[in-house]
Amino acid sequence: MPEYQLVSTTQDEQEGVFVRWFEDRFNTNNCNIYVQHVDVNGQLRWNINGIPVSPQYFGYDRVEPQIAYSSADQSLYLFWEEERPLGGYASFGLCGQKMSSGGSLKWGNLGKTFAGFKLDLIYYLNTLHLTPVNDLMINYEQEYDSIVGPDTLRFDQLFASRIDTSGAFVWPAQRVLLAATSGSKFYPDVSSYASGCYVTTWAENRNFPFNPDGSIYAQNIDLNGNLGPLFVPNLNKSSESVMICPNPSNGNSQLVFNSAIIGTVGITIYNSLGQMVLTKSESSRENLNTINLDVAGLEQGAYYVKVTQLDRSQILKWIITY
Repeated sequence: MPEYQLVSTTQDEQEGVFVRWFEDRFNTNNCNIYVQHVDVNGQLRWNINGIPVSPQYFGYDRVEPQIAYSSADQSLYLFWEEERPLGGYASFGLCGQKMSSGGSLKWGNLGKTFAGFKLDLIYYLNTLHLTPVNDLMINYEQEYDSIVGPDTLRFDQLFASRIDTSGAFVWPAQRVLLAATSGSKFYPDVSSYASGCYVTTWAENRNFPFNPDGSIYAQNIDLNGNLGPLFVPNLNKSSESVMICPNPSNGNSQLVFNSAIIGTVGITIYNSLGQMVLTKSESSRENLNTINLDVAGLEQGAYYVKVTQLDRSQILKWIITY
């Protein structure tokens, strides 16, 4: 009998759920990942036994899936850890698959690879988040051994990558290094998006054997891949941590901010000469807000976006490239 691992759910937009798990269905010592869609009445929307993220089974061991559903494009995104043979040895990587609401595979039979596959590196997927602008953020560990002097040290690095809905990396460097100290990182977790950033926390025995108890560490990262600041200022009740993403942009961007009130936000855009090129007002709601910034009619170059709510303002630099 197959053993079902890590059965968990994520909600769709109609109060149903997507259920995902991994199992060695054919007793080949290789697991695959499966997904099932259950509607609000408890009825199966897809074929019984679920849909695999890949029809390629033998030689591919897929485990530890993470799942996110985007109502913006009605698509399901799954990421997982995978082991493949490479030159007679095991290699490891992180892969992902996009599925339509009907269960069709959008990123090919094998999905897309986002890290790996290399013989000397092991990857562990920590979290998958749907960002406020409806693309994806993954956080993961990269582990390897290195000889330093007479010792062999284990390095356990933490990374973040932002991925758009086509499966392409958003940041030019593809990934951002969050922590690079030697030694294992335990229980890494990532917060939901708040105050303009995600916060990663982990336990680490950084000074072993002098500090056998270890400590808790944290690192934050915004949607543009910038680390810090260590202190996120609270602007006031009306708004905090306004940001533009993507930035630079070769198309439309979005203004992303948190608001403590329901009200109106004023947006004024100036060119590099200080000339006003656009002004408008938008309604804001409590908590997270996203407002489109349209590049139509704007030439390539640097602009300054002034965001005003009540008696407080913040100015951000916005780069447009074509």
